[in-house]
Amino acid sequence: MSDSANASARKCASNVIASKGPDVCWTPRGSSVVPVPYSSMVTLDKAIRYSTSVRNNGKFDLQLNSAVPGVTGHEPGTKKGIVSPGYKGIALVNIASPFVYSEGFATWAHRQEAWINRPDPGPQEPQKSIETKIIKRD
Repeated sequence: MSDSANASARKCASNVIASKGPDVCWTPRGSSVVPVPYSSMVTLDKAIRYSTSVRNNGKFDLQLNSAVPGVTGHEPGTKKGIVSPGYKGIALVNIASPFVYSEGFATWAHRQEAWINRPDPGPQEPQKSIETKIIKRD
């Protein structure tokens, strides 16, 4: 059993995505360019593509389609990342809840795996249909 709860991710400055390992970027140093590891992060108050009708503690709910621009911490690495060519890119969650949905999209929670400093907007999950189901009584 986990000792930490899966708190829902919200559009809030106190919620962040931070790199677990180094974000290695090509960085100009003198007349050469060298790989330098950085610690990157972004606050979720900048999120785009979020639920507008679902809130947690008054803050908008984030979903698998949410993207967060403005990744910081690697600014000197102007020649972009080594593994991914992002520079001041966006952050996206990779996996969301398999059973909790917000406005037809899977939601994501604290400590779920994310891609930080992505160079493009990333894929978008299709919206689940919201149909009225009538349950007949015997």
